[in-house]
Amino acid sequence: MYFHNNVSMTVVERGVLTDEARAELVAVAKGKGVAGVFALRARIVVWWTRGGSAREIVSLSGMSEPTVRLWPERYRAEGVDGLFGRPHPGKGPVHGGKVRARILALSGQSPPPELGVTHWSSRLLASYLRREGVTVSHVFVADCGERTDCGPGSRARSSSAEILGSRRR
Repeated sequence: MYFHNNVSMTVVERGVLTDEARAELVAVAKGKGVAGVFALRARIVVWWTRGGSAREIVSLSGMSEPTVRLWPERYRAEGVDGLFGRPHPGKGPVHGGKVRARILALSGQSPPPELGVTHWSSRLLASYLRREGVTVSHVFVADCGERTDCGPGSRARSSSAEILGSRRR
């Protein structure tokens, strides 16, 4: 048992890989379509199960000792799939559904006559929302439209050719 930051880690026993498991790890380590970080993790597991010390593997891999000990343990618990990591939660959405709904609702309407334009741009819509106390960037407004095909400049509403064509008639 190994302790890191007061957390115990059970480390995979040496020499417990079957020929089939070793072949699978070697395939990942040498795979052409496999990202380098995943290949390195597979090599760490192979080195570990062949009896390499943590210090030797640190030297070979360039990784820290806790990292070297992590991947054999993750492999023991989850198999090859465990070497591909886990999704990280990341930063949550900055604006909730109400803001997105307001953007979509406004973009489906013509701008107020006092603005002097016939169609919303992402910058104009962001500026208009600021008057309502909603601070969003024009990039967020544009992204909101791209993801739903109904924001400012969306082809779902109208294309530039349709707008120009309708003005020429």
